[in-house]
Amino acid sequence: KSKFSEAQVARILPMMAEVGASLEPPVRFSYGGMMGATRDSHRLIEFARSKGGPAKQNELVECLFQAYFENEKSMGDDAVLLECAERVGLDRGEAEEALRTDAFGDEVDEAASRW
Repeated sequence: KSKFSEAQVARILPMMAEVGASLEPPVRFSYGGMMGATRDSHRLIEFARSKGGPAKQNELVECLFQAYFENEKSMGDDAVLLECAERVGLDRGEAEEALRTDAFGDEVDEAASRW
């Protein structure tokens, strides 16, 4: 079952396009990407924070948003996650290790339990 009704989606999409176009650089939302589990992307975001604080965390989030919302990439694909990690200057080997070992899983699960 969808979180939003068709009528809600019809109102939300134009609003998102308007907001995206107003940003610098603009965000050109695309809606053909694969939906899937995002736990690993959230764990990688926590990894980025541990390596470079909120600034590095934000850089990674921006890269992941671009990959998903503009380039229709899957957040469940480790290759996509690692590409963004490298793009923002994180060590690929350390990022791979974090994904492989469930690092930051408890933190992500704790945060998700509050939503």
